[in-house]
Amino acid sequence: MATTLEAYAPFATGAGANVTEDTWRKFMALNQGGSGVLRGVLQDFVLFADSTGMQVKVAPGECWIRGHWGTKTTETILPIATNSSGNPRKDRVVLRADFLNDRIELDVLTGTPAVTPVAPTLTQNSSMWETSLGYVSVPAGDDTIGLSQIDRTGACDYTSSFTKYTRATGSNQLIPTSTLTKVEFTSAVQFSSSGVTVSGTNNTDFTLARGGEWTITACLNWQSTGSDFDGSRYLIIGDTSGPTTRYAVASTRPDPTDIGLGGALNTTVTDRFAVGTAFSVWAYQNSGSSLNVAPSSSIAPVLITLRWNGW
Repeated sequence: MATTLEAYAPFATGAGANVTEDTWRKFMALNQGGSGVLRGVLQDFVLFADSTGMQVKVAPGECWIRGHWGTKTTETILPIATNSSGNPRKDRVVLRADFLNDRIELDVLTGTPAVTPVAPTLTQNSSMWETSLGYVSVPAGDDTIGLSQIDRTGACDYTSSFTKYTRATGSNQLIPTSTLTKVEFTSAVQFSSSGVTVSGTNNTDFTLARGGEWTITACLNWQSTGSDFDGSRYLIIGDTSGPTTRYAVASTRPDPTDIGLGGALNTTVTDRFAVGTAFSVWAYQNSGSSLNVAPSSSIAPVLITLRWNGW
């Protein structure tokens, strides 16, 4: 005997035909973790300033917030409150889906002045859902906002998430012998704040802010001189301690006849992960002496990429 589900939608008749706002948001739950700017549509709601007064500007764009779509095809000017407190302030510009008033809007969240100011937190609940476009630094006594006061890198939420970190050219990291060591990534190539948070010394720990299917890739290039060809090399994508859990492993034993490579490695894992899952890239070698991992854009860059594939 068939048993009807408690809720379902959308259908032309019956209980499934009553699609309210709340039902729609539940129906579109597969996209709820991806609220933010639609990348590559119009001008991505780019936040900028041009020293024309206490104001910032937002370029045209489209967004998707908790199952609701919005667009603005013209440039928007948003006022920035004056700051006479004596301390700097950090404001946040947001896109807001207001479920009580049935609209999506642009707004500025004014921060609290402090010696070390912190941007206002986002409101994300059943009444409204805010998504970040960037930060605005407002010094005490400021009378105009310039482009240098805008921080959008890593501060803008996108519906898609792609994070890529690498190691600065010419900057080696020494890996002790027979010791599992976290690889440090000193340069953010591209970062979507809605998907990943980054922490640890020189960026060693990557925490997923969104559940679903992710593809995580790591690459490593070992130094290759003299006795560096002794022993084996390992590259591990695992949890941030241990690693107790190892999601992907690559290994090699360098061959001196191999065009001078001391051990170029890469490995990838694609799987479903829960919100809050944290990753590190680990290096290990047992050559008998400490070795460097060295960036090389032409051979094997030291990098990690984390791409969200969807729910």
